[in-house]
Amino acid sequence: MTTQKSDKSKSAKVKTKRPRQSRGGDPDGSLGVARGLTPDELNERRIQLMEGRSEGDKQLVNQYLEGPNSYQSKQRQSLLKYDDANMKTDSLREPQKRALAKRQGRENKIVGHRLERHEYQRLMAATAAADAQVVLHTEDHGLVEAENDMERTTGLSQVELKNKHLSAQTAQHIYDLNMENYSPYGMKYDRSGRCALLFGQAGHVSMMDCHLRSLVTEFHLPGERVRDACFLHNAT
Repeated sequence: MTTQKSDKSKSAKVKTKRPRQSRGGDPDGSLGVARGLTPDELNERRIQLMEGRSEGDKQLVNQYLEGPNSYQSKQRQSLLKYDDANMKTDSLREPQKRALAKRQGRENKIVGHRLERHEYQRLMAATAAADAQVVLHTEDHGLVEAENDMERTTGLSQVELKNKHLSAQTAQHIYDLNMENYSPYGMKYDRSGRCALLFGQAGHVSMMDCHLRSLVTEFHLPGERVRDACFLHNAT
C-alpha cells in the first residue's frame, strides 16, 4: 500500500513598493498645496512684499494695515495683554490653575500658523491698496472752486459741467435714463462700479453695464412691490 503526499503550493506574496518622494524637491507642486506655506516661507514672502519700497510707500502700507482707528486698536491690544498678564484666578481650584498655566505655557502651532497666514493676507491686501492708490490717485478728490466770493457753485448744472469742465472720458459717464413706466426707481452698484442694478417699485428689475451703457439682463415681477435689491457677490 502506497501513500501519496499532496504538496500544497504556497502562493508567493509580491510586495509592491511605492516610489519614494525625494526629500529635496516637490516637482509637481502638490506638496506645497497640501500643507500650505510654512512660517519661514510666510516670513520670506512678507520680506519680499516690503522689499524695495520707499519710506513713503511703507508708511502708506502701514496706514492701511493699522486702519483709520490705529490708536484704538493699539489701546485694545495693550488692554488684552494686560488682562492676560493679570488674570484673576482666585475662584479656580488648584488643578484648574495648574491646567491653565500648562495651556498658557504650551504653544498652539495650528492657531499660530493660522494667525501668521492671516497677517500675511492682511499685508498683501494693504500693499495692493497702497499700489492702487499710487497708480489711480484715489486720495485726490474732485472739487469745484469758485473764482471769487460772489460766485456760487450751486448754479453749475450737470450739462455745463459735462460740456465745459470735464474730459471726454469722464463726461461719457453722465447720461440720462428715462424710465417712467415702473417708477420710482432705485439703483445699486457692484463692488467694481461697472454694473448697476436698477429696481422699480412696480416690479421691474434690470442690470446694466455702465461702461458700455448697455442692458445686461432684466425681468418683471407682476403684482410684486420691489423695495430694495443688491448684488450678493458680483455681477455674474
